[in-house]
Amino acid sequence: HFSEFEFLFAHDPNKLCKTGDTVLIKELPERLTRLVTHK
Repeated sequence: HFSEFEFLFAHDPNKLCKTGDTVLIKELPERLTRLVTHK
């Protein structure tokens, strides 16, 4: 388990993820916005 949390903002164009989901994310080649850096 992880003892620290990190908040990341990710792009989900189809809105498939819900609060509490465990997901695998990857870094985007370039940022979509100032906050969105992963998908």
